[in-house]
Amino acid sequence: MLAAVASETADGKNTLKDTLKKFNIKEQTYYNWKNDAQAKTAKAASGSKKQAAAKPAKAKASTSKPAATVSAPAKATSSKSSPATDELKALVALEAENQRLRKSLAEKLRKENAELRKRLGL
Repeated sequence: MLAAVASETADGKNTLKDTLKKFNIKEQTYYNWKNDAQAKTAKAASGSKKQAAAKPAKAKASTSKPAATVSAPAKATSSKSSPATDELKALVALEAENQRLRKSLAEKLRKENAELRKRLGL
């Protein structure tokens, strides 16, 4: 979603607010996602620098193996519970946001429906 918003606003024709309305995203949610993405990017960059500095001999030796077999164990050994915990927290937060938005939309639609019935005399 961040990439979609960035591509919509990149040309300068659409404002950020208009783009977020188009995608039905609240500004605060967008900025939360953006901050989380920046934090993950910074964390991944610092983690790869530490890993490269700590084990340069292993990195050279593993280049002969296929990329899929090398990258999967590296991720698993770097931090076992932290990424899963972060993903779980993010998922729980998204579920809560989803429930809140669903309730808000349902209430808005109920009000709109009641108003239309009132105007039609039903």
